[in-house]
Order: sequence, then structure tokens, then C-alpha cells
Amino acid sequence: MPTSRSAKEICREDPDSISCKVAKKREARRKRYKEQYGDEKPEAPEATKPEDRKTKAPKPVTERQKYLDEQERKAGI
Repeated sequence: MPTSRSAKEICREDPDSISCKVAKKREARRKRYKEQYGDEKPEAPEATKPEDRKTKAPKPVTERQKYLDEQERKAGI
């Protein structure tokens, strides 16, 4: 993914544009974040383990699957 252009580059083209103001705010926000957290990235939370998959799906789901299977057989897919 390409990096965003710096506020200097954007404001050089048109200092009164909205994109210049947005870029300045973005850089200020990044600076505050870096001061608060430093170079380290916050740790991502651990993924939760899926529940036991041995349980059966509710009846409407299984009925829908049967219907879809039957339609596929009729269509010859």
C-alpha cells in the first residue's frame, strides 16, 4: 500500500486547500500518537477460540442447505 504524501508536498501545490488542512491534521495526529506510544505498535488482542463445532446448526439452516443442495442437483451443477 503506498504511503500518503506529506503535508509539505500537498501544501506546496495549494496552501489554502482542504487537502492541505487535512494533511496537517493527519501529521499532527501521528506526531501526538508517536509521543504517546512511541515507535511500538499496540498489541493486537488474542483471537477467541471458536466454540465446539460438534453442535448441530439450528433447523432452519439445515433445511436451507438441503434446499440449496436439491436446487444444485436439479440445475446440474
